[in-house]
Amino acid sequence: MPEDQDRMIFRYNQSSGISSLDPVYARVQGNIWAVHQLFSTLVELDEALRPVPALARSWEITDSGRTYLFHLRTDVLFHPSAHLSKRELTAEDVAFSLQRLRDDQWASPGAWVMAPVSKIEVKNDSTLEIELTQRFPPFLSTLSMAYASVVSKEAVQKLGAAFGEAPVGTGPFQFQRWLPDEKLVLRKNEAYFLRDAQGVALPYLDAVSIRFLPDKQAEYLELLRGRIDMISGLDPSYIHDLVDDKGELSARHRQKLVMKKGNYLNTEYLGIFQGPVQGSPHCLQDRRLRNAFHAAIDRPSMLQYLRKGMGNPHVSGLIPQGLSGRYESIEKQLYQPDSARKWIGQWQMENEGQRPAFTIHTPANYRDLCEFIQAQLIAVGFEVQVEIVPASLLREGMAQGKFEVFRASWIADYPDAQNYLSLFVSGNHSPFGPNYTHFNDPQLDALYLKSQGLTEDSLRSELYREMDSLTQWQLPLIPLFYDEALRFHGKEWHGLEPNPLNLLDLSRVYRKEKET
Repeated sequence: MPEDQDRMIFRYNQSSGISSLDPVYARVQGNIWAVHQLFSTLVELDEALRPVPALARSWEITDSGRTYLFHLRTDVLFHPSAHLSKRELTAEDVAFSLQRLRDDQWASPGAWVMAPVSKIEVKNDSTLEIELTQRFPPFLSTLSMAYASVVSKEAVQKLGAAFGEAPVGTGPFQFQRWLPDEKLVLRKNEAYFLRDAQGVALPYLDAVSIRFLPDKQAEYLELLRGRIDMISGLDPSYIHDLVDDKGELSARHRQKLVMKKGNYLNTEYLGIFQGPVQGSPHCLQDRRLRNAFHAAIDRPSMLQYLRKGMGNPHVSGLIPQGLSGRYESIEKQLYQPDSARKWIGQWQMENEGQRPAFTIHTPANYRDLCEFIQAQLIAVGFEVQVEIVPASLLREGMAQGKFEVFRASWIADYPDAQNYLSLFVSGNHSPFGPNYTHFNDPQLDALYLKSQGLTEDSLRSELYREMDSLTQWQLPLIPLFYDEALRFHGKEWHGLEPNPLNLLDLSRVYRKEKET
């Protein structure tokens, strides 16, 4: 429980910026973190990643898992706003928020969340019924996502597209001001509906200040100077100063900082576009060369050299540790450069001895990783270039199929392996879905569709393993490692423990100086 303070303001930096505070566009971490402070969802996930009540105080599931009846809290108020006369949350606001996800007017990248839904019916002000086209066991978990945040229907209708610049929600903090490229300020929602276990009103903080320094080294220096209170993850610009060779916080920083580490449902990978790029075929459309690519990378050495051992080397597919349905490969020794050379040799015999060539596209903060991989690929016979592109252009190029190979990661939107396998479904091809490689396999599509109708976890996990095995055989992408959630902050701050989804929840964060 926090001590009394005149002002308790928590400050962090979002180097990638924030494009919108409207939940329908909460696709990237910067948007998601800010949206989570401003809005609430029907359900939340507890520490074990199980759905628990939030705006919904309870629910019933009937019709063999196809119908969900939600009973809403009746003590929830929207943040005060000049654009809002009605302040009480009603089922109409919830229905509007969810239906807006698939409204073409908003072109939300989160439209897929509503794909299983056939009908939303408002029974009364505090009761809402959602019907699915078929059983979808992870459905409750998807309702905890930022996309599914509940907005004020009245405010959205009045503001239109400008809602993303002046949002109205029911979360622990409310919008105060946003200076583009400089600062976003949120202040405490005095009418927030949740309390802690001792009955103390949340949030503890008076305000949140988010800066937009694009340079990660500058962000790190601001942490050391005490001008921001937390950084998340590691960057090559400061890793060797912040972390020692054992993967622990450097001794020189232990007096002022703490390092928090936890499991993270995030897989880092290199995607390989399966179709022609700009109308021309590329060599990695040949599976033998994808096998060679996969076998040429010494992942344990890569992690030790570049990340001080942080993370877990890839051993079996895209699905990370902690989720059921992973296919455990029999062959644990993935680094096989001799095998890589053999596959490349076979390809060269059929292609007049030319060297297989391609370019890896990556943002600047992954340059060291991609250059490490580049050296290993060249050593087995590839000709590889690394091209640095801004993160926004990388995302656009991935969505449009402009790059042969691209560095990417997949952070779980909800804690079910189905979320990862959706990257391989042909109906999810980008730019309208998450299948950036444009992988297309009828067998996987059929297994995926079958898994959606199963409620027994053991049966779904078996189908997931079969799909995971299939993708490991085809290799539409090259998994590199399973990440860990890392947070570094001043010792005076409490309540910042990482979680498997790396979601930033500031509602229970507080400052307490060390007692003397």
